[in-house]
Amino acid sequence: MLTPRLKPKSLPHIEPELAQVFEYFAWVEKNSSPIDPTDPLGSSEVTKALRDLYDQLLFDRVTPEAAAAEFRE
Repeated sequence: MLTPRLKPKSLPHIEPELAQVFEYFAWVEKNSSPIDPTDPLGSSEVTKALRDLYDQLLFDRVTPEAAAAEFRE
């Protein structure tokens, strides 16, 4: 990416397609928010356990009370 100091001097000397790319990136910088933080370590295991219990609930293999108790373990 061009530094803000070099961009105005360089734009007249580059291909129009590349200038459009720089304009798009400038638009993205102005119209975007910071990315969300990453999930905490171990969250995938918690999500998997919850998903497995949910599947068991859907097929009546476990009661909601039993699933809640197992999830808390």
